[in-house]
Amino acid sequence: MDELRQWALCLIIGAAAGTFVMAVSPRGSMDKTVRAVVGIFVVAAICSPLAELFKADFAADAFAVFEDDLQSEEDMRDYLLEAYRAELEKQIVSAARERGTEIEEIFISAHIDADNCIIIHDITVTVSPECLEQGGELSRFLSERMGVNVTVNAE
Repeated sequence: MDELRQWALCLIIGAAAGTFVMAVSPRGSMDKTVRAVVGIFVVAAICSPLAELFKADFAADAFAVFEDDLQSEEDMRDYLLEAYRAELEKQIVSAARERGTEIEEIFISAHIDADNCIIIHDITVTVSPECLEQGGELSRFLSERMGVNVTVNAE
């Protein structure tokens, strides 16, 4: 009941504000634009409870997808760490391709500490033997780009 009262109050205040804006705005070429904007504002105020309803349903559906898989905080931490590793691997592959090097394998040693910070211990990138001559340059380039020491090895 309180939500209905708040919605009605917002609708009344919105309509009053729209009426005030229309009364103060100059007549002429801007009149149609002001009326359109005020009309859209009032329609948005009328429809706002529907947006809240859909947002709540979307959040519930999104949580339900992970609810069965993520039973504990440890599961959630593992999921986040794997997502972080996957994103880091994409960035490394993209940076290496920028330098004309194809990467064979990426190993990322990382964990999440007690403060929920992701700590990267080591990143090792394996390239083909033909690309190893560029290994020192690639290692420096990736280390600068990633902000952590990256070791480049041959397969």
